[in-house]
Amino acid sequence: FLVLFNTFWCLAFWSHLQAHLADPGTVPKRWEEFVHSFRGAIPIAPSRPEFQPGKATLCKRCQRSRPERAHHCQFCGFCVLRYDHHCPWINNCVGYRNHKFFLLLVFYGCLASFFALATSIPELLSCAGILVGLEDPSNLAGKNLATPTVVAFLAFGAIALFLSILLTLLLITYVPF
Repeated sequence: FLVLFNTFWCLAFWSHLQAHLADPGTVPKRWEEFVHSFRGAIPIAPSRPEFQPGKATLCKRCQRSRPERAHHCQFCGFCVLRYDHHCPWINNCVGYRNHKFFLLLVFYGCLASFFALATSIPELLSCAGILVGLEDPSNLAGKNLATPTVVAFLAFGAIALFLSILLTLLLITYVPF
């Protein structure tokens, strides 16, 4: 169990680093050169909140042309190709070049939290029973656990449960089944 959990955790950590450090996919200079080379043959539509399929738009903030599905990130201050959202957990935009790493982070984090929760359920139930009074407190002494340790173990179990639910819901919204 130790090897599997640490493998999932290390993969989640590596995916987090890659999603954080990778360029989300800024609009390349080639795009502007391409648009300018056609001298008005490619219409640049004004930016609107709704989706504009098949149209290049002009960014209101950058005042630069951008391809379809590129949007300006107010936190980063530039336009991102295939912009999804700005994620505070990775402190970066999720876009064309780091979307894969973001999905891998969610997937491996979900696996690690489920695995941590599944392997600790017997101890969590025992600690909860001792704390509530359903189980004999002599079990606490037999396991050499102090009350603060039991409370900390239950708190980490609650965090693992919360993360597994949150990451599962996030994974369901991103991955079509």
